[in-house]
This record gives sequence, C-alpha cells and structure tokens, in this order.
Amino acid sequence: MTVNSPIALPRLSMDMDSIEMIKTPERSSSAVRSIQASIKNAAVIVTFKSGHSYLYRGVSRRAIAALKLMPTVSLGFWINEYCVHAKGVTYSAITI
Repeated sequence: MTVNSPIALPRLSMDMDSIEMIKTPERSSSAVRSIQASIKNAAVIVTFKSGHSYLYRGVSRRAIAALKLMPTVSLGFWINEYCVHAKGVTYSAITI
C-alpha cells in the first residue's frame, strides 16, 4: 500500500465532484463513523470516530458491491481486508 501525504479534498487529482459516492447503510462499529463508496471509481472514503478521514483508491469493485449488499459484514474487517492490506490500493488522509 502506498501512503500519500494528508491533503484536502479540493487538491485531489481525482475530481471529487465526478465521484458518485454512496454512503453505506448504518452499522455499529467501535471505530468507524461512516463509509462512502463508489463502485464506478473504485474509491472509498472512510471516516473514523476519531475524526480522521481517508480516501482509498483502487479498491476492488466486487468488494464495494459486497459491502453494499451484505449489511452484517464487519466494517473493521472489510476496511482491513479490502483497503488497508489489499494490493494496489493507495490512500490519502483527507479533510472533509
């Protein structure tokens, strides 16, 4: 996984206005406040309860579809499996 420096949303090379982000259904999580995902752009924004937010790019579209369709999947497991430890996924700290 490649780590990028913290950046603000307007500075992202990806045009955030063109990303169709859909907030996933509410789920209980001890660490995650919200997840917004775009199958079209293979992008996910995770906001943690600490207030930190990260944009992950290159996330598996199948994994995003599964997240949206399976309301019982653990958010922590999903983020670690398909964002943090997945090959080819990059991330940037963002300010929302």
